[in-house]
Amino acid sequence: MNQDDISEIELQLGVRLPKDYVALVANYPTKLHEYAGEWMIYDNAQRVITENRELRTGPVFGVTWPDSYFMVGRNEACDYFALDLSVSNPLIIMFDHETGEFCDTAMRIADWGQKLLDEYAD
Repeated sequence: MNQDDISEIELQLGVRLPKDYVALVANYPTKLHEYAGEWMIYDNAQRVITENRELRTGPVFGVTWPDSYFMVGRNEACDYFALDLSVSNPLIIMFDHETGEFCDTAMRIADWGQKLLDEYAD
């Protein structure tokens, strides 16, 4: 994504994106894109906008999505990954679609991106 994409996400969703998220998606590693660009950390501004809007319009697997949560991607099992924009330096949060619970992963977005790169390398 480029700065225009970031600005469009912020404008369309009425959010201010954390600098670590912006740094990751603005300089999206090629290897990470091959592994995670369509799932774990979206590399498409329109998809980010569309899916965040969908999550905010109604229950997801019976759970109301918090207004401060910004979805960054999901896995193939439909578990979502998000950042809580109400806190500074947010951690990745996973929404488990089977339990309907949000779980803190204790990982910052940059660390999570590196973890995904390491998994891809293996």
